Amino acid sequence: MRKLFFILLVLFSQSAISKIYSVKKNKLVVRVSFSPPKDFQIKTNFLNTPMIIWDKTLLHHGPSVGIYPVRGIQKGFANKLSAKSYFKEFEKEQRQNLKSLKAKKIKFGKTEVSNEMLRFQVSYKLGNTKIYLTETHKTCLKNSLKIRTIVKNIDRKKFYPVMDKLVKEISCVK
Repeated sequence: MRKLFFILLVLFSQSAISKIYSVKKNKLVVRVSFSPPKDFQIKTNFLNTPMIIWDKTLLHHGPSVGIYPVRGIQKGFANKLSAKSYFKEFEKEQRQNLKSLKAKKIKFGKTEVSNEMLRFQVSYKLGNTKIYLTETHKTCLKNSLKIRTIVKNIDRKKFYPVMDKLVKEISCVK
């Protein structure tokens, strides 16, 4: 009985702290649950981003987390062979985008693979500013999420742990 009470208490406290948000793109809606950090604010439908989370003081000049719903489940991305093909796709897309921005010193980091998450990393230099970008894919019930984080080198030590914790905390809700 004591164990059951403890489990219920833990589940209730997690659901009480986190909030549920709907991420919408066209007709696709994915409900997500997370608790945003106190220093961050949430904007929906900002330019091409269905949901963006950024620092209240720096706004779009600072670190941000973009959440995009993706139709369908990306099957098998948790195994290393399919992760390589997803990485090749990601690398090709990023190289094209970054070349159009005239970015230099493009370096791709290690790919992280787990049961429910696939993460790619890339760093590049845009003018005099070094930027770190991560793209995380998470599976949901019928669809999936693509979560992008971007942070400048100057702000990396301060904001990256907070953003990484937020990305890991984001989960899908029925």
